[in-house]
Amino acid sequence: MAQFSKSLGRPLTVTHQSRLLNGSVNKMLHNLFNSSCIFSSVLVSLALLTSACTSQPSTKQPSSSETDSVESVSIETQGREAAVSNPSVTGPSVAEPSTAQPSTAQPSTAEMSTAAPSTAEMSTAEMSTAAPSTAEMSTVQFPEVTSSEVVIHQNDEMTVFTLSADVLFDFDKSNIRPDAESALQQLSDAIAERFPNEPLQIHGHTDSKGTDEYNIDLSDRRAASVQQWLSVHANISPSRMTLQGHGEHQPVADNAHADGSDNPMGRQLNRRVEIVVLNR
Repeated sequence: MAQFSKSLGRPLTVTHQSRLLNGSVNKMLHNLFNSSCIFSSVLVSLALLTSACTSQPSTKQPSSSETDSVESVSIETQGREAAVSNPSVTGPSVAEPSTAQPSTAQPSTAEMSTAAPSTAEMSTAEMSTAAPSTAEMSTVQFPEVTSSEVVIHQNDEMTVFTLSADVLFDFDKSNIRPDAESALQQLSDAIAERFPNEPLQIHGHTDSKGTDEYNIDLSDRRAASVQQWLSVHANISPSRMTLQGHGEHQPVADNAHADGSDNPMGRQLNRRVEIVVLNR
């Protein structure tokens, strides 16, 4: 008050002092009221926050459909566990496929038969490229064939005329020798009389001397020479004849003895030309 009075330059009256005091008190009360409001707001916020934190979770009961779904999952789980622990209650066991690899071993040449296939098991289409086996066929004689160089085998399906290559050709040659034409003429006469329209197959064979490629080529050329002779001299249409060279692959005798030594007689039998007539 004294300071305030001093600033005015005159002493304060009692009335002035009373007014100043009331104003100060009112200002203090106003400030106190504002502070109380702020404090109350803080208390209310803390109360709400505490209520939210301590609220209990929902105790809603699951519906009947949800209960059934849970029970179903539980039953399936129990069933799987039982199947694992006791395999006997499951379906029949399925054997796993074997992982063993198939054998890729190739058969040895000793296991492979070099004999010609039996004609009883061959179709006409197969016989066009394979020479028949005469081992189980009957040897027959035709009166018109008197040459000992022509051997005839026969069964219900075919007739086979066999001529030695040594009679037909010179060594390592494919040109027909002039002295072989007599045997070929008798053979062609028998075909003309007995099989005038039947198809013919001509098969050439060699022994095992020389390379495989060379022997195949030589047997092809010799079969072609016989086909040409029959076409020109016996008037047999080329369309009736097919030919195949087999080289050394269908022997009728051993080219060598058991001890590995040469077998000239066996090789001579293997060098041959066969003319096959398919019976109709």
